[in-house]
Amino acid sequence: LETIQHPANSLLGFENLQSAENKALFVQALNAGTTIVSEPKGATYHLVSAVKDKITGKVFGFLQTSFDVGRVISDAMNEAELQQSFTIYDRAMPSNPFMKSSGASEVEWRSSLWVVDRALELELTPTAQLLAKVASWQSYVVLLGGLLCVVVLEGVLLIIMTRQRFISQQVKSKTRELALAKEEAEKASKAKTEFLANMSHELRTPLNSVIGFTRRVLKRSESALDQRSLEALAIVEKNGHHLLGLINDLLDLTKIEAGKLELDISSISVGPLLNSVVQEFKPQADKNESELLLDVRFDGVIEGDATRVRQIVLNLISNAIKFTHNGTITLCCKQRYHQGKEGVLIQVLDTGVGISEADLDNLFNKFQKVSSTQPINPDGTGLGLALVKEICAMHHGWVQVESKPKQSSKRR
Repeated sequence: LETIQHPANSLLGFENLQSAENKALFVQALNAGTTIVSEPKGATYHLVSAVKDKITGKVFGFLQTSFDVGRVISDAMNEAELQQSFTIYDRAMPSNPFMKSSGASEVEWRSSLWVVDRALELELTPTAQLLAKVASWQSYVVLLGGLLCVVVLEGVLLIIMTRQRFISQQVKSKTRELALAKEEAEKASKAKTEFLANMSHELRTPLNSVIGFTRRVLKRSESALDQRSLEALAIVEKNGHHLLGLINDLLDLTKIEAGKLELDISSISVGPLLNSVVQEFKPQADKNESELLLDVRFDGVIEGDATRVRQIVLNLISNAIKFTHNGTITLCCKQRYHQGKEGVLIQVLDTGVGISEADLDNLFNKFQKVSSTQPINPDGTGLGLALVKEICAMHHGWVQVESKPKQSSKRR
């Protein structure tokens, strides 16, 4: 805390915190968040303001300015006749004036001067000596009032400018910190993307070999192996395909984040593509005792990446079959215009368990799955629908879902 020595040997500054009265003034300024003015000590007022960070609310310190009404008056009125004609007091303390007029006539002029929330009253009762000496006293009154206003204004401006300087410095500091944090986050994201891309390639190659050799063993040794061994190999093949699908999805998402996934645009016959997907998934639907239907009302072609469009439909159908037992899944396609452009609307409707409203917001986020409280919740990584959303966006399209728990879902 800094101690400031007043020229008139009146000790001012933060050492006044040793006084309970002054300490209360600082606490009041801290709590109020505005400039606080003390009661006058003698003829001196103290203005105190707490400087806070507007973002964190942290207090950096206090600003204090003081002015002595008596010194201002003596500097402004150096003639005894003028000083003897004025009465100046704090409105809250009228019985203790800073200056008392000795004039016997009535008050000729009265005005108020506000120091934040305290009012100084100025009254002129001219003495006979002043009237004899000065023909016009208005100029002195204006001078006195002007000087008092200037002193108060300087104190307030000092507090405001210092506070703005603190805020400006904090804004610059926070801006530098955010820029550094953004740069570090971008570096980390780039390193993560490169790592995932490299690891996905390294994992996919040996996994394809495991799946291939498992399939060959199953075909060649079906009669030589016992039932338990055949079931174990079937599980290895199934999990291998599951892991390979996960790696492929992860690699595709990594490429999209890095901006390296390119679309092979060509003309696509939508009907045959959707029919092939339905035929591929019919065995899975039959296993769940569900019916998989196709409803195509568009007999044309669209421009897009056939592999990626098929990937979108595969993910949607696979997701619907997982959550639908003893029900119906319908794959629909019809012509649709959006913002004056021709396109198609592909819908997957199912009579499955439905999705809660809380899960809808996270459904297309990476590594997000529906709540485990659902009656049916197959294992999954939550990458499929996130990938669908990204690929749709690359085709200038969008994906959305409508569903309620224990009711049918509609993805399009």
